[in-house]
Amino acid sequence: MKEEKLQKLFEESFKKVQEVLKDAETLLEFEKKDIETLKLRKDLLISWADEIIDHFYDVLLRDEKAKSILEKHNINLEKLKEGNKNWYKRIVSGEVDEEFFKYSFYVGLLHIYYGVDNDLMIFMADVLRRKFLQLCLETFEEGEAFEVYTAFSKIVAAFVGFTVEGYVFMLKHAMLDILGMKPELVTRMMNMELETFIKGFREYFKKS
Repeated sequence: MKEEKLQKLFEESFKKVQEVLKDAETLLEFEKKDIETLKLRKDLLISWADEIIDHFYDVLLRDEKAKSILEKHNINLEKLKEGNKNWYKRIVSGEVDEEFFKYSFYVGLLHIYYGVDNDLMIFMADVLRRKFLQLCLETFEEGEAFEVYTAFSKIVAAFVGFTVEGYVFMLKHAMLDILGMKPELVTRMMNMELETFIKGFREYFKKS
């Protein structure tokens, strides 16, 4: 039974990945050309991995919430860095496909488990992009720097979007399993509660 539930979860989550990928292609204007732009320069871009990921964690560890998560779960920082370096290398090597984005749903699941809020991930993705931009501007002429940075930025933005969707998707499914209620019923109940919240916030902002 557990295997059947997992198989259904995989099917539903991967269907969601395809939906979000279409949004990324439309709204981010993400296309194969972006992957090729990075792949053409992969040897150079891979050489930036240590500097970019070291900077990423230097900034992250300034945050007390992030530090407490690492300490609470006894997470090996060097192993975590290595995983992020491999993720970065995969992007700049052009290994960006549907499997890459499926992995983002797994990342969302890990974030739920370890208590990593989405704000941390979104802010740190910006740290990553800005460091990459700095190195682009130091290395390439303006036009090329813009092209390379834009390609990288689109892929990171897409991965963040996928991870947030994975976070919400997995959390929702876990709650439904715990409650044992039909999704349609939970959606109706949630919408009723949200309408109350919306009304309350509207009143608050009218007063302010």
